[in-house]
Amino acid sequence: MMNNDEIKLNLLILGKTGTGKSTLLNSLVGEKVEETGIGKPITERGIFPHETFINGKKVVIYDSWGLEVGKDQEWEKIIKDELEKRGVDKDIKDWFHSVTYCIQAGGNRIEDFDKKLLNSLQIKNIML
Repeated sequence: MMNNDEIKLNLLILGKTGTGKSTLLNSLVGEKVEETGIGKPITERGIFPHETFINGKKVVIYDSWGLEVGKDQEWEKIIKDELEKRGVDKDIKDWFHSVTYCIQAGGNRIEDFDKKLLNSLQIKNIML
């Protein structure tokens, strides 16, 4: 049986380039652990874990490479591969327990790609 000290929460932050994923991560961690910028890609390709404590509990926040124009297939593969490692058929301690999908605050709508991705996560029962 797992004791309370061994429990950790895994959070994943997804979204397009420039939507504030790394800024959100830095805010949650309480210090600058990822570079941030406006509108240009900063985070390298992949998904990057950052361990921290929130209210005394261990939390691992995963920052993701932002979706860029023309690179959607590569981005989808990276996300899909990571989610499959942490699907509901895996040990609960390895799941992504929460997924935050960032969209541009100044945008007036969720784009078709956003809908497609969110719908695919829901259909697969991976997250939503």
